[in-house]
Amino acid sequence: KTCASRNGPLPALQDKAYREEGTTEYLHRLEDLVGGLCTSGFVIEDLREPKRADYQVDVSHFGYRGRFIPPYIRIKARRRTRTADEQTSTVTSTGLWLPR
Repeated sequence: KTCASRNGPLPALQDKAYREEGTTEYLHRLEDLVGGLCTSGFVIEDLREPKRADYQVDVSHFGYRGRFIPPYIRIKARRRTRTADEQTSTVTSTGLWLPR
């Protein structure tokens, strides 16, 4: 059973088309991934969702889900260089930068 509150890595999967060999994968909300990058001073330069739809399989097969959602996303982000004013500004307890 997989849910958003799961702790630890995802279980092993026999179908190699959806997971890269030798990786450990975790579930994260997009809000945590993209929002976390943005609040940490990164700028999102690109975001890709691989299309892994398999129209030949039964609904019980993992590949069927690829018709609707990607198995993972690729994010290209670059840490933004802070200006002198930003370096002397405050950061809130939630990690958000606020100008003075």
